[in-house]
Amino acid sequence: MAKEALKVVVRLLPPEITEDELIATVSETHLKRTTWRNFQAGKRYRGEAKPSVNARCYFLFDQEENAEKFIKDYHGHQFVDGQGESFRAVACFAPYAKVPRQKVTKDARDGTIFEDATYKQFLEGLAAPKMFEAPPDPVAELQPSSKKDTPLLNYMKTRAAERRARQEKRERERKRWHDRLGRIEEKPRWRCAECGTVKHLEEDPDARGTFYCTYCWEIWEAQEYKQKKKKKKSKKAELAEEYAEEEEEEDWCEETSSKKKKKKKKKADYEEEWQENDSNWYSEHGDDWGWYDAEASEEPKKKKKKKKAKDAEEEYGACHWHEEDYWGEQEGSRSKSKRCGKSWGGLR
Repeated sequence: MAKEALKVVVRLLPPEITEDELIATVSETHLKRTTWRNFQAGKRYRGEAKPSVNARCYFLFDQEENAEKFIKDYHGHQFVDGQGESFRAVACFAPYAKVPRQKVTKDARDGTIFEDATYKQFLEGLAAPKMFEAPPDPVAELQPSSKKDTPLLNYMKTRAAERRARQEKRERERKRWHDRLGRIEEKPRWRCAECGTVKHLEEDPDARGTFYCTYCWEIWEAQEYKQKKKKKKSKKAELAEEYAEEEEEEDWCEETSSKKKKKKKKKADYEEEWQENDSNWYSEHGDDWGWYDAEASEEPKKKKKKKKAKDAEEEYGACHWHEEDYWGEQEGSRSKSKRCGKSWGGLR
């Protein structure tokens, strides 16, 4: 036999209606016949973006006839809210006829606290008089019991014990790695060859097994780039540098042998020239000084010519001395000018 339909639901109620306002619209005869009631409030949203939720209410009647009478009387009941919007209630049997249990189960431990042992012990502790106990003296606790038991000495002892433990651990690890031939060395950890760091290493492609960090790589590349820029010179400058180096080497070799001879020769030439000029002047002019103005303008030119001649002698004089003997032995009698021109033509 099917169960009787006793649960009724009232839908499409105004969203802002309360439970008291709804019950005020139901007659007392119908309310006396109900055994359970549940009200679900609605909600009104501002604007038209989201629709409002209508309220609803569930009633449970004692008999099916009373439920049918309530549906006939209350179905189509009209409501008007504060905004002037009208709602018509819909009363019908609920599709889900079950309701939550109304019988409340009693707790078995309710009222048994007075018989609990811990509660009785607590009451005894409250009834007993309290005895005052003085707190421990902090100064007496800080003072050591003996002179050897100070914080500094204790710290030093613990530190020495830790050091000894580390040394023993190292020795144990060393003894493990032994075999017939002797100790097996552990593989060293890779480090940067420049700074010794362990992170971000790259192996050198030219020298396998050596590593450099990215920071050292960048510094090395920057230095190499600067050196390349400095090395870029014209061919003429390179040739000039080579020629200057060759001349310096020749001068250094020849200077030691011919330096003293040049100084003596200069001194002798200067004395002879001075004596000749002195004798000629006295023979021509006597004590007259009018010649000085005429010859003063010619002196700078003479000095320049003499300077050029001396420079040429200093550059090529030593080489004439070496090469005259050589060409004299090889080719016989040749003029001095020809010998010098042929010998220095190759160097130029």
